[in-house]
Parts: sequence; C-alpha cells; structure tokens
Amino acid sequence: MVGAGVLSAEEAASDLDFNRDIRPILSNHCFRCHGPDEEERAGGGESGLRLDKPAGQREDLGGYAAVVPG
Repeated sequence: MVGAGVLSAEEAASDLDFNRDIRPILSNHCFRCHGPDEEERAGGGESGLRLDKPAGQREDLGGYAAVVPG
C-alpha cells in the first residue's frame, strides 16, 4: 500500500509552480553568484550566467539551457 501524500512523478510535475517551488531554491542557493550583481556574477562568458531573468535562464549554453520550461 502506498502511503497518503506520495505523488507519482507525473502528478508532482503537474502541481509544480515556478514561483512557489523553484524560485526560492534559486534565490537561496544560486542568485548570489548568478543574479543581478555584476560584481558577484560567475560563469557563462563575459556577463556571466544570470538566473534572475527568464532570458538568462533559457540562454543557449552550447546546446542546453540552465532552466528548461516544462
């Protein structure tokens, strides 16, 4: 018997909300080096990988992106 509260991967993905579930992770662990502060930003070429803006999240990084919608 599967315990209550355990979701299949398909069910969990359908309930996933970027602002509620993903943004806090990026904010707490990634934005310091990949956020708006040009002095702190690291990786991804001259300007650095930006995860605080959708364009930076989806930028082509040689065949892949840091964040892929869906």
